[in-house]
Amino acid sequence: MEIEIIQVPYEVERTDTAAARSPAALLAHGFLDRLREAGWTVHASEVRAPDEDAARAPIVAEVSRAIARAVAAAHSRG
Repeated sequence: MEIEIIQVPYEVERTDTAAARSPAALLAHGFLDRLREAGWTVHASEVRAPDEDAARAPIVAEVSRAIARAVAAAHSRG
């Protein structure tokens, strides 16, 4: 069994909210290790946003495109 974890540490365009910090907190507390212990082969990646000082719409658009690319890459790996 394989699973792809795509970490998206953003809430809209912000990285400083509880929701934005949640992916890193899950990983820091052993989420990937627990999946592996349960028998999963785990692949993990992180979506990075452009400069947070940019306007909101371009940040949201770029994060969305990055998520789409990550999903496409995971899909191509099966």
